[in-house]
Amino acid sequence: MAIQFTNYDPRDRAAWLALREEFRKRGVGGSELASVAGVPGAFSSPYAQWAERTGRIARRESTSAYLADGRDIEAIVASRFEDESGLKIRRRYAIITNTDTPHLFADVDGFIGGPVNSEMGWEGKTYDVRSRKFDNGCPPSYTAQVTGYMAVTGKRRWVLTAWAYGQGIKNFYFTLDPNDKKPEWACEMVVLTQAEVDAAEIIAADFMAYVERDEPPSIDGSDATTQALREIYPVADAGSEIDLEHVRAALDAIGDIDARIKELEEQKESMKNVVIEAMGESENGTATGWRVTFKNVETRRLDTKAAQAALGEELEPFYKTTSARVLRVTKAKK
Repeated sequence: MAIQFTNYDPRDRAAWLALREEFRKRGVGGSELASVAGVPGAFSSPYAQWAERTGRIARRESTSAYLADGRDIEAIVASRFEDESGLKIRRRYAIITNTDTPHLFADVDGFIGGPVNSEMGWEGKTYDVRSRKFDNGCPPSYTAQVTGYMAVTGKRRWVLTAWAYGQGIKNFYFTLDPNDKKPEWACEMVVLTQAEVDAAEIIAADFMAYVERDEPPSIDGSDATTQALREIYPVADAGSEIDLEHVRAALDAIGDIDARIKELEEQKESMKNVVIEAMGESENGTATGWRVTFKNVETRRLDTKAAQAALGEELEPFYKTTSARVLRVTKAKK
C-alpha cells in the first residue's frame, strides 16, 4: 500500500475543480461511488456519470445554494463535533490516492487525531431540517462514500457528522472492528466488513472499464439517467424510423406495466369511492393512522376566447413555447 497526497489550496476553487477533473479521468471519487454503483438516493446514476466522462453530456458543477451553504457551514459542523466528542479534527487539503485502489481517489473533510493505527476519518454533512434523510440511520449513499474513503486511506474507523439547523448533530461511527464499543457521542455504530470496503475498488474499476470501452452501463429509471438521455438526444430527425426489435422485451414490459397500473388505478378509485360514500357531507375524517379531508376547492382558469374578445387583439405574444421530446408507446394495430 502506497498512499499519495496531492495538495491543493482550498481558497482556489477553480484550481481544485481542475485538479479533481484530472483524477476523474482515471478514477472515481468517494462522493461519486454511490452514483456509479446505482445506490438509491445518490445524486447521479451510472449512466449519467458514464455519459459525462465520455463527453456525451457536459459536466455540470452544481451551484445550488444548498451546496454552497453546506461548504460554508462545514466548519460549524466540525466545531460542534469537537465540542460534543472532545476530539479534534485535522484538516488535510489534498486528493488522496492509493496504489491498492487505482480506480478510486478521496478528498476527505478531515482526520480525527490519535496514534496512526487508531486515527479516524471525518466527514461532515448538512441537510434540510424538513428532510427525513436520516430517519432510518445513515443513508446508503453516504455509507458508500465512507467505504470508498476507508478503502483509499486504509483507515479502519470513520465518523460522519450530520447537522440540520436547530436539530443538533447526528454522529455515525463506522468501524471495521466488531469488538468496538459505540462512543457516547455517537447516535449509531455501523460495523462494516473488509469485503464491503474492498468492494469500493471493484465497483469503481468495473465502472471505469465501461468508460474505457465507451460502452454504456445498464440503463435505470433514475431522474439523472432520464436527464442525460434527453440531453444526448434532444431533437428527433423528422420522419425517420428505426427497427426496435432488439428492445422488444422492454416494449412488452411497458405494455404489461401499463396494464397493471390501469388495474391498480381502478382499484384505487374504487376504494376512494368507498371513502367518499362514508364521508358523506363531512369535510374531515379520521381513522387509526389516517386523516382524510373532502373539501370544496375552487379552480380558476383563463377563458382565452373571452379574453381575446375583450382585449380585441391576439393573445399569441403572451404564450410561452417550450420544446421536448415525448415518448409514447402504443400497441400496434393488427
